[in-house]
Amino acid sequence: MLNSIRITTAAPSSSTIEGTLFTADPITNLVAINTSASATSSSQPSGSYRLVPISQITSFNLTSLQTSPQTSTFSTALPALRPIDMSALRAREAAAIRAAHTARARLGPKGTTKEHQDIFDAIARTHPAKWQPNGSILVSDSVLIDKPYQPENCRLAPAGVGVGGNAPPGSVARIRKVLMMEREKLELKAAKFDVGKAALKEGGVRKGG
Repeated sequence: MLNSIRITTAAPSSSTIEGTLFTADPITNLVAINTSASATSSSQPSGSYRLVPISQITSFNLTSLQTSPQTSTFSTALPALRPIDMSALRAREAAAIRAAHTARARLGPKGTTKEHQDIFDAIARTHPAKWQPNGSILVSDSVLIDKPYQPENCRLAPAGVGVGGNAPPGSVARIRKVLMMEREKLELKAAKFDVGKAALKEGGVRKGG
């Protein structure tokens, strides 16, 4: 038998609630009561629970007590409880931390404009890229793109940076072409945005005057 209880609440919504005590939560200060007709059985149908703020309870009576509380375990709890997979939780935590570090590393140094960040993000979608302390972008560990990140600003990384000048032949020309295409895409996107913004601004204009 489960713990049966009768609760009386205070005005303005004074009422008497009867059922089985599901839980009393000290954090939210709520009592959960199963008010279904079959609440005294081991079956706890969904949709039959009432949440009552403890501050609204004026009196309560336990009409019956659980006969063998010492036999209650996680396996007999209602609703059914499953053990927490700590290994899975730690793996999710580690993955979230890695994702946060990756996202942080993709942010440019202080003073990076939205345009320059968009250029970095566009290149990083297809090539390994990382920011340098001076604001240059190192692509494929071999080519540097200096400010203002135009095709003519591409050059081989010097000794001590990336592969130190040991890039495969044609690396600069390839990255220059990639940068040129990405810039064209961003400019086209910006132009479409400006057209849409202008159309929205003139949305009150009717056809035919």
